[in-house]
Amino acid sequence: MDCYTANWNPLGEETFYRDLGLSGLTLPCRSQWKSGRLVHLGWTAGEDLLCIQEDGTVLVYNLFCEFKRHFSMGNEVLQNHVLEAQVFHTEFGTGVAILTGALRFSLATNIDDLKLRRLPEVPGLQKPPPCWAVLSQDRVTVVLLAMGQELFLLDNTSCSVVSPPGLSPSAGPFLHMAVSFTHRHLALFSDSGTVWMGTASLKAASFGKCFLDKFPPEGFVRMCQDLRVLNAIRDYQIGIPLTFTQYKQLTIEVLLDR
Repeated sequence: MDCYTANWNPLGEETFYRDLGLSGLTLPCRSQWKSGRLVHLGWTAGEDLLCIQEDGTVLVYNLFCEFKRHFSMGNEVLQNHVLEAQVFHTEFGTGVAILTGALRFSLATNIDDLKLRRLPEVPGLQKPPPCWAVLSQDRVTVVLLAMGQELFLLDNTSCSVVSPPGLSPSAGPFLHMAVSFTHRHLALFSDSGTVWMGTASLKAASFGKCFLDKFPPEGFVRMCQDLRVLNAIRDYQIGIPLTFTQYKQLTIEVLLDR
C-alpha cells in the first residue's frame, strides 16, 4: 500500500504535484512557464495547447510542450488587458473570445485565419458578467452574456436583450451557462436553483428576431424547417450526416429521391 505522503515532486516554491501513474500512463512533458501572466488555457481541435496571456498574446504548443507559434488578439486587447477568455470550436476551426478590462468583447472564429472582431458595447455593464458563452451556428458567431436577470446577445453590429422562452423572470440572476459541443443546446442556471435547457431554436436567429422591428419571418421559418430536416436525417436510423452546405447543394428533392 502506498504512503499518501510519498512521491510528491516540487513545482515552484510552495506547490507540489504527484504522478499518479494511471493505467501506466505519465504526462508526456513538463515545462516551467517563463512567459507573461496566464489568464486561460484551452485546446484546439488538433490538440494543440493555447496559452492566453493577460496582454492578449496567445502562445501555441504541441503535446510535447514544443512551442509552435504565437499571435496577438490586437492592440485594443493589449492596451486594456485580458480579464477573461474562452476557447471555442466552430465549423471554421478553433476560435478565441476575449473580455477586456474595458468590458468589451473581441473574438476570432478561426486562429488559423486570424480575423479579429470587436463586438458592440453592452449598455450598463460595470463589471465582468457572472457568465458568458460563445454561440455559433450556420456561419453566425455571437456572444451571450448575463447581467443580473437579463441576457444580452452580441453580434457584429448590435447588442440585444433576449428572454429564454418558458423561463420566469422570477428565476433570479443567472450564474452559469453552458453550450453543448455541437452548439445545438444551451443550459442556464440561476441563483434560485433553476436550470433551463433549450435547443437550437435558442440561438442567434431565434433570440434576436423577436426584438427586431419589421423582421421578415420567411427566412427564419425556412431555416427552422431546414434544421428539422438536418436533425431528422442525422438520426442513427437514417444515418445521413450532411452539413448545412452539403444539404443546400444536394437540394431537398435529391435528398428525398435517396
